[in-house]
Amino acid sequence: MAVVLTAMNRFLNEDNGLQMAFLDGNQPDRLCKPLKDYIEGRGGRVLTGVPIEEIVVKENNDIDYLRLRNGEKVIADEYVSAMPVDLMKRLTPRQWSKLPYFYQMVELEGIPVINLHLWFDRKLTAVDHLCFSRSPLLSVYADMSVACKEYYDPHKSMLELVFAPCAPAAGGKVNWIDKSDEEIIEATMKELERLFPQEVCYLILILLLVSYFLMYFFSDSKRWLESKAFEICCCQGSSFSLCCNTRKEQI
Repeated sequence: MAVVLTAMNRFLNEDNGLQMAFLDGNQPDRLCKPLKDYIEGRGGRVLTGVPIEEIVVKENNDIDYLRLRNGEKVIADEYVSAMPVDLMKRLTPRQWSKLPYFYQMVELEGIPVINLHLWFDRKLTAVDHLCFSRSPLLSVYADMSVACKEYYDPHKSMLELVFAPCAPAAGGKVNWIDKSDEEIIEATMKELERLFPQEVCYLILILLLVSYFLMYFFSDSKRWLESKAFEICCCQGSSFSLCCNTRKEQI
């Protein structure tokens, strides 16, 4: 909740702080591909599926090159990192670790977050905006069937929600990361009953399609992405059967 209040305070104290926008489609097609096309159109290369194994530095602490896991060396004029802090800490060269700038990362630690995507068979009360929730579990959410062109549907809702805090490391009381899929979905539906009492609590949901992504940050700085696709038959938001297909990969 502290994170939500901090974000809200930031928005309230900045000009145009409440002006937010969503991509008009999924990130791979509407963000990543245009960036890739732009770079390659100007002679650059975009490498995927080839993680960085080591940042090799010179005696003066400048970067000599990046060594990829496949053994290839990458040499550039400038290097920019957008890695999560846990991965950056693992890859930080030893001789950088005591430099003031990089030493600050010692206090930073990645925390687990669960992101849920829920498809409903009918329309919920929708706001064309990112909403901060009063729920202790669902910090922010948006109805993408209204806020995003690709998911637009005048008759059905598609909610995207951030399930947080989901572990003691993030300030929560329950370690939801270790809970079963059924428990996470059940807790989410109960919170949605509070957010949409006239719709979720009393309506019989004939079909609910759900997919969510779990991002883990472990102490050994390995990051796992787990995507699960569910088909759930719900009755009054409580009793359901579950079919699950899981794909897990290390990044």
